[in-house]
Amino acid sequence: MHPTDWRQEGRSTGSSSSAPPAPLPSAALDDHDGLRPTTEMSHAYTRYEELSTQPPEVGAHAPPPRRQPCARLWRLLSWCVGVRGHESRLLRLNARRVTDRRYCRNVINNQKYSVLTFFPKVLYEQFKFFFNLYFLIVAISQFFPPLKVGFLFTYIAPLSFVLVITMVKEFYDDLKRFLSDRKLNGEMYDKLCAGGGSERVPSAKIRVGDLIAIHTNQRVPADMVLLRTTEASGTVFLRTDQLDGETDWKLRVAVPSCQKLPSDGHLQRIAATLYAGAPSKDIYEFVGELTTAATGEPAGGPMGSGGGGGGAAASGSPTTEPLGLENTMWCNTVLASGTAIGVVVYTGDETVCMMNATSTPTKVSGLDLQINFLAKFLFILTVSLSAVMVLLPPDHSPSVMLKLLAFFRFILLFSSIVPISLRVSLEMAKVTYALHMFRDDGMKGAIVRSSSIAEELGGIEYLLTDKTGTLTRNEMVFRKLHLGSHCLMAHARDEVAGLVREASRAQLAGAPVAPLAALAYDALLAIALCHNVSPVAGGDSFQGASPDELALVSFAASVGLTLVARDLQHIVLRRAHDSAELVYDILQEFPFTSETKRMGIVLRERASGAIVFFVKGADTVMAEKVTASYWLEEEVGNLAREGLRTLVVARRAISEGAYRQFEAELHAARLAKSAAAREQGVRETVDRLEVEMELLCLTAVEDLLQNNVQQTLEKLRNANVRTWMLTGDKLETAMVIAQNASLVPRGGAFYPVVARTPVEALQKLRGYPQGVSNAPCLLVDGASLELCLSHHQVLYLEVACAAPAVICCRCSPTQKGQIVRLIRTHTGKCTAAIGDGGNDIPMIREAHVGIGIEGKEGKQASMAADFSLTEFSHLQRLPLLPGR
Repeated sequence: MHPTDWRQEGRSTGSSSSAPPAPLPSAALDDHDGLRPTTEMSHAYTRYEELSTQPPEVGAHAPPPRRQPCARLWRLLSWCVGVRGHESRLLRLNARRVTDRRYCRNVINNQKYSVLTFFPKVLYEQFKFFFNLYFLIVAISQFFPPLKVGFLFTYIAPLSFVLVITMVKEFYDDLKRFLSDRKLNGEMYDKLCAGGGSERVPSAKIRVGDLIAIHTNQRVPADMVLLRTTEASGTVFLRTDQLDGETDWKLRVAVPSCQKLPSDGHLQRIAATLYAGAPSKDIYEFVGELTTAATGEPAGGPMGSGGGGGGAAASGSPTTEPLGLENTMWCNTVLASGTAIGVVVYTGDETVCMMNATSTPTKVSGLDLQINFLAKFLFILTVSLSAVMVLLPPDHSPSVMLKLLAFFRFILLFSSIVPISLRVSLEMAKVTYALHMFRDDGMKGAIVRSSSIAEELGGIEYLLTDKTGTLTRNEMVFRKLHLGSHCLMAHARDEVAGLVREASRAQLAGAPVAPLAALAYDALLAIALCHNVSPVAGGDSFQGASPDELALVSFAASVGLTLVARDLQHIVLRRAHDSAELVYDILQEFPFTSETKRMGIVLRERASGAIVFFVKGADTVMAEKVTASYWLEEEVGNLAREGLRTLVVARRAISEGAYRQFEAELHAARLAKSAAAREQGVRETVDRLEVEMELLCLTAVEDLLQNNVQQTLEKLRNANVRTWMLTGDKLETAMVIAQNASLVPRGGAFYPVVARTPVEALQKLRGYPQGVSNAPCLLVDGASLELCLSHHQVLYLEVACAAPAVICCRCSPTQKGQIVRLIRTHTGKCTAAIGDGGNDIPMIREAHVGIGIEGKEGKQASMAADFSLTEFSHLQRLPLLPGR
């Protein structure tokens, strides 16, 4: 018997009928391709060697793991007390026992209470305040005849009324959270079964090691590794705005060995082990590896048709493929197109989004704290009066015990000095207050989820807001194409299409092209080629990592240059007037990064063999790359003052010999030992090519704002409310939106804090001009923010609180919550946080007042907030009308 068949050996003892079923023939799997459900499911599972919890050595066979009762007992006790260590894991794909451990359930839980903790938690939250505890003790004292000074009902009824009202409110708020969580946990997904077939399972029943199929516009239910996709390129796009707040779609790549399999059925029979590192909060990092047989198939034929139900491993040596961030699909992201199949590696509380989340806190309003303080003061007054009454000269000399009893009776008699009716009136006022806001015609759709802090709305001094989906609609619209001597407008599409048609016909006829037509054709051709966009349905729609690029490619398609095909090797355009296809081979591609602020692509036109290098990027870096231009700087300033986002597009023709030399230098740079040296070498090689480039055009797009954003921020500014913008988006994008939304006045100055060392961060912070009129807006990126908070926290808060406005870019969800918490502790002022995505929940929960917007990004922020709105403009009324 093969050493890996130990499972079957134990089952077949004494009975030949327990032999494993024969595997399905190769043709039988065709019925399962494309995730079509089947009425017959194969039970022929691939058999594996049992592996340790560390990454396996290639080709090693290990005996079955020994039971470790002490370790299991320790994990059980740790789980019961809430101490759960995060460990790396090894998954055996398609095995009967995928992993040796049980991991946490894949459930979303935003509730504050459970069935067992509701009454204890509510009572604790009420009686931890002196006001309520005082009246509880007074009410209990009336059960003792020597201390009874009145009717028991007069002491029990008001306190019970307050408690009942509070419990009903808390129960109703938590019930709504429970119903929202149940809806998310009940979303159905296609689970691929080992051996073939599929079944529908709810999100809550997904386990680590399951193969799950995600369809277009479907939420990813857990952290997964992308194994296979229906896209021919082996790539998919994810919308990650719920996770990191970035509007750009993220490109994810399927594992090459799984993508090359003939069908989905082969994936359901593959013998592979997947190692994943321990769960981490870092959304930009993942370490793992996938070990498969050389052919990716079980031994014994194409589909393991050998005797005994298939071998344990394929013929040939196993191969190991490294897995990184580009192979992941994090929980709560959304698949933009196609169908993707992934294996679940982290579930529930171990997913990235849940590790960045915070528990739902119990918020207490400032008014309640003031009343609690006044109650303590009045109690001291009551004790003082009672002592005076006892110490007055009596007609006779009572005993010490009688004096002590009289002292307590006087305290009870004077207990009305501390007015419990105030507490009753306050609770009734809060309920009425919430009903008025719910019925306010100026805030239709507003929901009060926590009426206990409604009075805090009038004291807001710091408003911290998200950008994507909160200030903006996340919709880019093309506005202008500037060619230097001419400016083509978006509304003149017919004229632009005529120029493209004129230029292409002249080129086909070999005739000279009019100057304006030539400029327009070259610019639009560059726009249609220099991007990271893929067509959907033959060019009827597009998907891409950047809304800016989508707007530009869509405009090029509307004027006659349509992108119809795109993969890793080539790009195909179709001209509208003659339906001719222009095919370009992709030789090199350099994606956009926040450091380079540009992207480039080297293409070879298949018809002529000409090689062209296109570059597109921010004007601050492109101005040094292009030939001298008399109009570029002026027009960039004009478009920026209109609130438009600009990109400079340029090109350079390359000879065959020059490209061969460049390719050799690039290949040598990529062979560097260290990642830093490799990155620097590639950058220097590309920089040598980006010289004396021909300036083609300047594009301008507009990011549409939410309705009445400018007026809302202006009113809040007049009410002395300081606004901070915390976003996960790029620094340049945040600057444009801040000016468009009037967070920063048009033409206002920015003070960027971009540092890579603590010393640089300190110098930048000390250089901020505090106390001057028209002080600039403080602009900080994510890496610099981490340095400031770690090494110069007090100085950073002093500078930030002195600035008229603050913008923090590339913020992680955890950083957003940390900033709000620091403002609360440093200033002691009332803070409010508003957002619409799951990445905004930490700051919503940390703020005194959390406001969620129910929009395109779902209801997660809305359900976690104290107040739910449908539009950002409702802030004109929420804090200023009901709050004041």
